[in-house]
Amino acid sequence: MEQGPSRPDILIHHKAPGDPTELAAVAVLAYSRVPELQHRTLQEFLGHTVDTTEALHRVELELVVDGQQVGAAVLVPEEDMHVGPCVSVFWNYVAEEHRHLGFVQAVFRTLKAVARSMGIGMVAYTHRKSEGRYITQYRRT
Repeated sequence: MEQGPSRPDILIHHKAPGDPTELAAVAVLAYSRVPELQHRTLQEFLGHTVDTTEALHRVELELVVDGQQVGAAVLVPEEDMHVGPCVSVFWNYVAEEHRHLGFVQAVFRTLKAVARSMGIGMVAYTHRKSEGRYITQYRRT
């Protein structure tokens, strides 16, 4: 009997400012597949993404399937200009062929749990609707 794809692992990394990111490979994957990220070279994009990510107090979520990174999300506490204190998805990406694995739901569960553990009652995330079109949504924990 043929087996389907392996069950994904979701790894959680708590990071302080200056700690190296675990997610550079996912940023490269996102760059290769999202046209609006390609307004600069891969090296410029990756340098900016790694530098800004590593400057933050954050929780990194890593989606791994068969030993390969196929998705990631970076969660950060912040003071949002619209709602005040919240935990936001700073950036995220999941390879299209792996989006059916439940990672998005796991990101939301973890996002809310991180916010609650910090005593923050609001979360924020941005969703890509189409090329160049994004919306930000807020939810109470």
